[in-house]
Amino acid sequence: MLILGINTSGPACDVALVEDGACLAEAQETMSRGQDARLPAIVAGCVDQAGRSFEDFDRIAVVTGPGSFTGIRVGVAFARGLALALNVPCLGITALEAALPAGQQGSAIVLLPAKRRPPDITYWAQRFRTGDAID
Repeated sequence: MLILGINTSGPACDVALVEDGACLAEAQETMSRGQDARLPAIVAGCVDQAGRSFEDFDRIAVVTGPGSFTGIRVGVAFARGLALALNVPCLGITALEAALPAGQQGSAIVLLPAKRRPPDITYWAQRFRTGDAID
């Protein structure tokens, strides 16, 4: 199963093509603005690097937050539009879920740093039990 993964929730555009758990291609461009202009080219570059075509996609996954509201809107809109054009499912995944190790058993807490607002340092947090969010 070939999955396109997109993350525009932070200070970068992250794209990966994953097939059956193996990463075929990935790209990251740090940017605070301009994801809407760069994301299509970054995705196309990963597709070329992997030697695949858009028609090979089985699914598209996109990070739905937490993070930059505008960045999330760009990523979700692009992923949804591409999924509709290719007639493949589009799945939303939180950044906290994505940070959880695959196959995690028992209880876990995932913490991701939020924007820093000196002197405070804030975090996004989520509790999981055997891979399922519980709080």
